[in-house]
Amino acid sequence: MSNGNRRTLIQFSLRTIFWVMLCVGIGVGTYGQGFQDGRNYKEPPLKPPFGYAKVYYVEDVLAAGRHESAARDLDEIRQQITATVLAASWAENGGRAQIRAWEAGSAFVVMHDQSGHEQVASYLESLRENAPKSEMP
Repeated sequence: MSNGNRRTLIQFSLRTIFWVMLCVGIGVGTYGQGFQDGRNYKEPPLKPPFGYAKVYYVEDVLAAGRHESAARDLDEIRQQITATVLAASWAENGGRAQIRAWEAGSAFVVMHDQSGHEQVASYLESLRENAPKSEMP
């Protein structure tokens, strides 16, 4: 190879050198910004758990002998509880307390604080007192 050919292979234009410098500068700058953003990122604080869970069995409150409508009865009682017992505290009304019907066990799983559990238990007790008594043979 002659000296002239070798020189043209190594030689870059000024525009190419500026283009490479610009790309490297943008890459290093965005990496540095991302690294700094990552260091400054703060995890949002975790919400403390609301109350505790408790299971309320309500098979004795459900209409006797109507197993096919147990799901409907459970849903009706759940709606009554969320409408009357500390109504604003339930998740469906904008609060943090939760109630879930458990059909297999004819029960409710309630996540609430102490006073909420006391009021739910009191409400279910009043339903038991007013429920028609089934006749035993």
